[in-house]
Amino acid sequence: MQLMSDAVMVLGSRHGLFIHPAEKRAYVVRCGAFQEIPCELQAGLTVNGTTRWLPLRAEGEAFSFCDQDISPCGLTLTGIDPESALKLELTVKSPFRPRDPAFSTSPVLDLELRVKRLSAQFRWTPQLPIRGNVEISLALVCPDFGDVDQLDQMLRWSFTVNAYHDRSDTENRRPIQQEDAWVVHRGEVRDGKVCLSRPPSELEDASIHLSWCTWSEPMMRVHGEPAPFKYTENFASLREVIDWVRREPLALKENAARVDGIMASHNLSRSTSNLMALTLHAWLANTWWCRGSERDWFTVWEGSCYFHSTVDVEYTQTPFYLAVWPELLAMELDEWPDFVVPGDQIIGDRAKGTVVFMHDIGQMSDIDTTRYNHPMPVEENTNYVLMSYAYWRRSGDDSRVHRHAGILRQALDFVLACDTTGNGVPDLGTSNTIDDASPAVQFGKEQVYLAVKAMAAFETGADMLAHAGDTTGVVARYREAAAIIADALRERAWLDDHFVTLLDASAEGVKNEWTGETFKDGVLPGWDAAHIYTINGLTLLDMIGRRLDISEEQLTMDLRVATERCLDKYGCRHSDFEGDMPGAMVGEGGDIKATCRIGWISMNLLRDLSALYRGVDLRALMDRYWEFQVVVNTQGAHLFFETFNGNNLMTYPRGIVVWGYFDAVAGARLDHVTGACTVAPYDNQVRVPLLLAADWEAGVAPMIDSGRLRDPGGLLQRAGFTPG
Repeated sequence: MQLMSDAVMVLGSRHGLFIHPAEKRAYVVRCGAFQEIPCELQAGLTVNGTTRWLPLRAEGEAFSFCDQDISPCGLTLTGIDPESALKLELTVKSPFRPRDPAFSTSPVLDLELRVKRLSAQFRWTPQLPIRGNVEISLALVCPDFGDVDQLDQMLRWSFTVNAYHDRSDTENRRPIQQEDAWVVHRGEVRDGKVCLSRPPSELEDASIHLSWCTWSEPMMRVHGEPAPFKYTENFASLREVIDWVRREPLALKENAARVDGIMASHNLSRSTSNLMALTLHAWLANTWWCRGSERDWFTVWEGSCYFHSTVDVEYTQTPFYLAVWPELLAMELDEWPDFVVPGDQIIGDRAKGTVVFMHDIGQMSDIDTTRYNHPMPVEENTNYVLMSYAYWRRSGDDSRVHRHAGILRQALDFVLACDTTGNGVPDLGTSNTIDDASPAVQFGKEQVYLAVKAMAAFETGADMLAHAGDTTGVVARYREAAAIIADALRERAWLDDHFVTLLDASAEGVKNEWTGETFKDGVLPGWDAAHIYTINGLTLLDMIGRRLDISEEQLTMDLRVATERCLDKYGCRHSDFEGDMPGAMVGEGGDIKATCRIGWISMNLLRDLSALYRGVDLRALMDRYWEFQVVVNTQGAHLFFETFNGNNLMTYPRGIVVWGYFDAVAGARLDHVTGACTVAPYDNQVRVPLLLAADWEAGVAPMIDSGRLRDPGGLLQRAGFTPG
């Protein structure tokens, strides 16, 4: 693949390397901005007196041909020296093993630099004889590191990073001491680098192998109190990390072979594999896993915005949690209720006794309060309800249904209060986080997007409260509200061949939350446009097998029609509205001039999952999504770049939604509460693993293959499911 920016990071432990081959540099990633600590990872091959370097060093002679590969657990950079017919491979791996917190948060990266002979000459380049030894070397050079101590087959250094309270106030910072070490398993430590020299006849298995370890004092503060990293439960000091990697030098490499092997067992496109790897890397780069006084705190930054655990972003990421690691979502479900606000603060007295879930729970290295500019109450309340339901049904764990029953009821009561017309569809509190879309999509009253989400939330909320034994009468009230919304959608949402954006086209009273201005009387342009969000509230339910009272025939037609009409170069924009966008929007990144052509890759992917469950094959769009990542990451250090044609949501975690793709292609509906497990593969050619029941340590998973479920090890039954 093309050389492009990427990162290898440890889950929740703020330890990682961000590479940018286009500018021949890299970055050490800790708790500040992703590109705050520039460095060079100098990997060289010396043959016949000439040294060539992989493209992470600014000076020196570069390889004439380079290649790159990525996988969920790591990346590889390759350089070829045509005259000697040798290639140099640098591989960096992280300890990612789903559902194993202790291993996955180990603050270690595995680095291997290997020289290999080509099986033949490179193209038509004549091969010259090699005189003397071949030498390879690896060094990490960073101005921030200061003195590097060399002892006992190890390079060790200390440095300081800065933890910030928010993105804008970089003056008020907290210095955090870091202790790092390169523990060398193979190679010679010399002059601040690691070297290996071999005669040409002994290049078989010629490699440098080391573990990059770190240990940090707490970077995160939870409500002002320092929160140590999760890994400190197992490693009380850097010394203990070093001892572990010396006892288990191959642990990360062997784990990567198993995890990457499961993920490579599908027969979908190469773009799918690459996007899964890149999005996991971006998500890992945003994760924090710390220990509070009473519980763990797992949060995910919102990319270049650095907000913690943005509710709507985590909603879009939920297919990953449902398909791979539900327990991570469970921790967030316990965290968000700490940050709700009274509903009457948002829409007045009609919402007394209710609550609103806010956008986020902090920023940078502080979990304390929401930082976003305005609330998105209907959207975030319904997101929380739907995530709670999906977690319960996928995991079988009903503890949070009981624990949070009261706050679920208050959140749903707020959504009830947002309907002032009696048709069930919210017309208050409808501003959402699609913050670069047309006014109709972003601010309009009676949005079809939110109507479907509200309907889904009422139905699933009723299921949860009935399970919790609620006797207040709200269960029947919520089911009635869902039925009223269903009637409104049947009567007013369908226009010829698609669902419109708004049931109420009126601009009266619609407020631009960024500017505070109220739109003039008349009609909001784009109210009748086709859009990609009708299905947004249903994807999590598709993964479980929960249906709602919406015409499946219309949903299927809408998926096809809206996709075709909204399709742009790199995916679908929000809607097919093509008129002028009135005025400048004021987003988190500052003033922007909105354009109707903006689209979000992750929202396309979430739509694609629901499409596959309905027999609408949008798999070909994966090439467009991946092409956009290649375009931006060959020119800048961005990782997963969410937005095309405008906006600046980069180093973003939300692309991880693509990890729900295997379930969707398989038509897998898994409900742990009933034990139901059904599959309906899109076609008989599909081969994909079912990740929820994978044995990651053994490197095996149930497979959908040639139209059939194959699970000879009974992994699904061991996970609590009965295939049917």
